[in-house]
Amino acid sequence: MKRHLLFICLVFIGDFLVGCASMEGSYRNARTLDTIPAYEEFIKGYPDSPYTSEAKGRLNALKEEIAFKEAEQKNSVPAYREFIKIYPNGKFVEEAKKRVAESDEEAFRRTYNIGTIQAFKGFLESYPNSKYSIEVKDRIKWLENLKIGVLLNTSNFPKEETEGNGIENRINHNLKAISEKFAEK
Repeated sequence: MKRHLLFICLVFIGDFLVGCASMEGSYRNARTLDTIPAYEEFIKGYPDSPYTSEAKGRLNALKEEIAFKEAEQKNSVPAYREFIKIYPNGKFVEEAKKRVAESDEEAFRRTYNIGTIQAFKGFLESYPNSKYSIEVKDRIKWLENLKIGVLLNTSNFPKEETEGNGIENRINHNLKAISEKFAEK
């Protein structure tokens, strides 16, 4: 009887230790990957873990970082206001508020540094009557024409850069380089 009880206790302790090791390994894996799906999987698998609170905190921080990057890409006052509404106590809320309150001149400088068609369109959405609106519209046309020209001349690109997202990445890289040269003049 004592041997049977000892065996049951050993099995229970072994299962407990394996479960802890598995939980810790899963948490280490989530931290190493540092992605939303990794943290969501850990939280789903170990909702009562001592690491769950920390995992939820990092998960929320990652979501906020992505939301702020999306607001930056849209580059419009409505996008920043939406970010502030969703993350009123977030890490980037002060920067978002600053961008909502900035003058069209400050916004134009920032937009020019971003240099994408989406950023310029966001500027026009936020400041339709700006003294810079004609220049911004011209810049959008120039970038669209440049993008078309680059798209038409892809024969000299390596094969991996013309398949899937490779061509878009190459075009965006070239547009940024050209924008930087244009900004220097």
